Amino acid sequence: CCRIVRGALTLGPEGNQVFETVKAAGVIVALVIGAAFATGQEALQFFVAEGFRGIVAIAITFAIGIHMSITRFVSGYRHGFRNHEEFYVHYAGRIVGEGFSWYSTLVMFCIYLVMLSGAGTVLNEATGLPIPAGAAIMAAVALMTLYFGLDELVAIVGTLGPLLVLLILGIAGYTLFSGLDGLTAGHQYAVTTQMTSASDHWWLSGALYMSLQVVGLASFLPAVGATLKSEKQGIIAGCLGPSLLCLALVVVVLALLSYLPVLADKPIPMLVLAANISESLAGAYAYVIVAGIYTTCAPCLWISISRFARLEDGTRYKVLLFLFSGVGYGIAMLLPFGELVNLIYPTIGYAGLLLIGIVVFNQMRDRSIA
Repeated sequence: CCRIVRGALTLGPEGNQVFETVKAAGVIVALVIGAAFATGQEALQFFVAEGFRGIVAIAITFAIGIHMSITRFVSGYRHGFRNHEEFYVHYAGRIVGEGFSWYSTLVMFCIYLVMLSGAGTVLNEATGLPIPAGAAIMAAVALMTLYFGLDELVAIVGTLGPLLVLLILGIAGYTLFSGLDGLTAGHQYAVTTQMTSASDHWWLSGALYMSLQVVGLASFLPAVGATLKSEKQGIIAGCLGPSLLCLALVVVVLALLSYLPVLADKPIPMLVLAANISESLAGAYAYVIVAGIYTTCAPCLWISISRFARLEDGTRYKVLLFLFSGVGYGIAMLLPFGELVNLIYPTIGYAGLLLIGIVVFNQMRDRSIA
């Protein structure tokens, strides 16, 4: 951490570069903290279900996250990648790269559906608002954000990411501090109860969690890297982002573990933790979760559309934006939120592992990170 801070401070007199670096790191955090993370479902299925071994699994997530984040930022800076297809083709070749590109587009659109479904579910539980109405609000906000293009999206998402981490850490940290005596009982519950988990092996769950993010982040981070002023910014942001994410993950996992028997079967376990502190806090945290959903929802929709058009395409971009938004909303209303997390996310993770293998192989062959 000290090295990261010193690196940021030596960027030079241009204070904007320091801000841009932190904002780029915030993009990583914001993209990952979507509906499944902010609700606690991801942590529950990938780590908490493994008991104390889930903490060790986070170390695997951390290592993969730093390597792949630096790779994507630096490669985007060096080669000026404008979209995910250029990144995939660079590392995997034309045929395999285009295959990954089309697959990632489909994946991002599916995650967009999950985010809409999650927003509707959270707002329904918190306020009684009908699920279709809550999902419609999220779809409209994401649409309006993308109407003005990538620069505005990066600014909003990158700034909101660190704020979300602080809010989630506040609730999870307080819960953990007041429930330390429940950790052992939570571990015993996890290892003796048949819980829904991402895989049958704790180490694989750790790898799958970050490889799950690889497909989406590989679609977005290279484009962010292309906007940076130096490779140094990409390296620092690539270290800082996963560090913030995994710090939040450790605290959330331990907090959930300390109250596991109470919330193991709850669709929104983090909301249960907030309610244990205060009912008013639970109501407020529901909107925090919605903000977390937004930070994933809007980028996923942007990635889906950027395959076919960009902001500079004018009318074509706007027509596709409204088309994808409308069709996505219609499909999302047919899909239950809880089941989608367990069905879609681990599946994407295995594809992400393949992509990581391809990237690392090419890096070793070329003896270059990008």
